[in-house]
Amino acid sequence: MFHKLCLLILLAISLISFMPSTAAQGTSTITISNSSVHILVGMYSGTVAYVTYTINLRSGTSGRTGLEPVGVAALTSNGITVNASAGQQDPPYSGNLIVVASPTAKLGNYSLVLSAYGADPSVSNVTLEIVVSQAAPTTIPTTVVISNGTSQEAGIGAGTYIGVALVVIIVIAGVAYAIIRRRSDSLIRI
Repeated sequence: MFHKLCLLILLAISLISFMPSTAAQGTSTITISNSSVHILVGMYSGTVAYVTYTINLRSGTSGRTGLEPVGVAALTSNGITVNASAGQQDPPYSGNLIVVASPTAKLGNYSLVLSAYGADPSVSNVTLEIVVSQAAPTTIPTTVVISNGTSQEAGIGAGTYIGVALVVIIVIAGVAYAIIRRRSDSLIRI
């Protein structure tokens, strides 16, 4: 019995020694591609902004580290959600911070503090400024195109209406031609 107990203890110790350490192994720094994003929200759509973040090892050895947006609850209650695309990884690594504003998001300026947590916590935080404003109601927005932390609304403009009108005219002309041809073919057979 004692022999089996000792064997179990040795087995447990050997398994623990192969498990990764969760203790801080170093420190890291965070950089972001843009210090602010301007998000336009409209009557028909919300928008999305992407900000690239990078977590670099500053000192020590690399271990599992993730990005933590601080203050997300305040943003969520105002119709804004924030998610980091990359989970915990060993620095250095990059990912996208995805900022989504619903069509009913509360307009205003927001600050989001970003810090690194895990084996290599950040030595200082980075702040992302988020500006949510109303889009001009000149067009009916259908999609949103995001580029470098800014947003643009793509809507239905005059060019789209002209294109649709041309397609309708071509279809009507084709149907009319087919009807006339069918009638002329039936007259020739008689």
